[in-house]
Amino acid sequence: MEETKAILFAKCNKLREAENSIDWFHARIDKNARAILSLARVHAALGQIDNAFTWLDHAYQERVVGLVLINVDPSYDPLRADPRFDQFLSRMRLPG
Repeated sequence: MEETKAILFAKCNKLREAENSIDWFHARIDKNARAILSLARVHAALGQIDNAFTWLDHAYQERVVGLVLINVDPSYDPLRADPRFDQFLSRMRLPG
């Protein structure tokens, strides 16, 4: 729920609210590995592409299960034009 709100805030240009959600996820990373992917998706929605890739790398290192859906999840659409996206898919051995 919090991730959906954060992405909607980002898409509606309510940046302060979206940034508050980022803080909320940071506070939960130790207890919830999915928060790592949420951070990647929220940063992508905010157009913070470098931060999104940082969190994707972290998710990869932590072997977060939901990462296998990266190729079909529209939340990652803002990242697809970046060459690092295809490199990331290759690293995961997913089709590009």
